[in-house]
Amino acid sequence: MIRRLYDKFIKNTGSGPETRENYMRTVFAAAIAVHLLLFAAKITAGSLIRSTSVRADAWSNLAAALSAGFGLAQFVAGEGSENADQGEEKRKKGIRQAGYIAAFIAAFLVFEVGFSLFSRAFSRLRHPTAIVHGIPAVAVLLLCILLRRALAVFFIRTSGEFDLKLLPVYVRSSRAANIRTGFAAAAVILDQYTPVNADFLVTLILSAAVMKEGIMIAVRAIRPAVEEIPDPDLVRAVRARLREYSIIQGTGSIKVRFFGPGRRMIAMRIKVPKAADMAEVFGNVRVIEETVGREFGITLVLHADPIESSDRESLEVRKVLEAELESRDVRLSFDHFHIVRGRDFSNLIFDLFVPGEYGEEKIQALTAELDGKMRLLDTRYICVISPRKLN
Repeated sequence: MIRRLYDKFIKNTGSGPETRENYMRTVFAAAIAVHLLLFAAKITAGSLIRSTSVRADAWSNLAAALSAGFGLAQFVAGEGSENADQGEEKRKKGIRQAGYIAAFIAAFLVFEVGFSLFSRAFSRLRHPTAIVHGIPAVAVLLLCILLRRALAVFFIRTSGEFDLKLLPVYVRSSRAANIRTGFAAAAVILDQYTPVNADFLVTLILSAAVMKEGIMIAVRAIRPAVEEIPDPDLVRAVRARLREYSIIQGTGSIKVRFFGPGRRMIAMRIKVPKAADMAEVFGNVRVIEETVGREFGITLVLHADPIESSDRESLEVRKVLEAELESRDVRLSFDHFHIVRGRDFSNLIFDLFVPGEYGEEKIQALTAELDGKMRLLDTRYICVISPRKLN
């Protein structure tokens, strides 16, 4: 059955980017559809048996559907190619901006519902309501648990060659959601067959979970708005401008922050001579930050790392390695570089910093290609690389 679903909804089978994009779209769409179905089933069951805890659990499913919806919007807005025209980029920018606004509105509404359910729990404590027809409702909740688990199994078994870690945790996890639904089912049984007012306690727990989901929707929305993927052309231009200063002998990792129109900050590591006067270096760096930042209309923050500048071979290898990484992805960088020389071989030892979405296969392929590139520079070179993820 899983195979038939995969073949039906995921076309372009293979390992190319089109297959991956199709798979990611299918994942988000399936998560939205299933969580909306779970919301409808639970809200109906909770209303019929007058259970606040079941309705609270239903709202947690709606929050999950909203999270998946905003995840899909961000994925669609983030897709693109180097040949994308200006109109396409404006359309994607509009999708992102509309997504931010919608996410904050949804976050407020979900949090307000969670707070309302939290307050209503205390009224159920003062005025308990007898649960009727609890067994059919429990059966519906158990079916919801099975459906949510089937969704997770579908994601796992159809991930294929894709790194499952690329999927957001709120999409691929089911254990916590099913535990909450189990609590709601237990509360229904206890309220109908025992004098224990379990609906009060479970409603407190689940409404707190709904409020947390509301906060997380806002956090997930603001994170990509603040942490931008660097514009490759801008980064290359800034790095080229920095290299014009004799005191800067290389650049490293970079992070971009966006704080509204015209307020973009770029933080970058730079390499400076170890033998230089550090007081003079930091004074020059301050002037460079203001000058280059003003030229590009950004707030530039530079972090200076001292390196050994008397080793000409090391400096030459650094330049080649930096150019190679920049040509592949401006977010790639290296640090803690040094050469251990031997009679027949020389080890190039360094840490390689890669974006968080890079999977293990991609990292291994990258390190192998870098090793081959350095061997072309000198057949004695052997790269000893320690990959590090930036986030």
